Amino acid sequence: MGVNIIEEDGKKYVEGEEVLCIYELNILFICIRLFFYMLIFIFIFSRINTYDLFGILFLCFIFFSISYFTFLEINNLINRGFIITEKNFYTFKRTKIPIEKIKYKTVSAKGESIIQFYINNKFILFCFFINSKKFKNYIQCIYEISNNNDFSLNEFGEFNINTQITIKKNLISGNKENKGDRYN
Repeated sequence: MGVNIIEEDGKKYVEGEEVLCIYELNILFICIRLFFYMLIFIFIFSRINTYDLFGILFLCFIFFSISYFTFLEINNLINRGFIITEKNFYTFKRTKIPIEKIKYKTVSAKGESIIQFYINNKFILFCFFINSKKFKNYIQCIYEISNNNDFSLNEFGEFNINTQITIKKNLISGNKENKGDRYN
């Protein structure tokens, strides 16, 4: 981990701020998915007739799709997670991000939901929604510092986050200011 965490009086601190939550992504699954993307591309490349225009266009589409997902995975591999304090998010590669600058977007496809975090419009990392105590603590910590109702848990302990959102929203202002603003 690149961030220096200091322990005093049973509490953890980063640059003088108390650490509220540490959430680390599972790196093994990232490496497995990257390997899987390469296998898909190699398999499709070996099956496509390169003299066919449709085949070449399809191969280009697959290549750019896999490149995009590989870009996301490599960013996750570099940043590896968040350390959350009251005023800042820190990535594990020592990037300090004020909470006011963080945006998020949720995406759902084929039963899997992810939440993507951005600093302004630059992608930082994404997390899969998993039903674990560690992930719920992470979401609850984000709710407590941002007071954003999208990150609250309902009375059954389930996420209130709308996984059908495809717009970027400011973390700190939640639903109030950016509702419907597709270009934020």
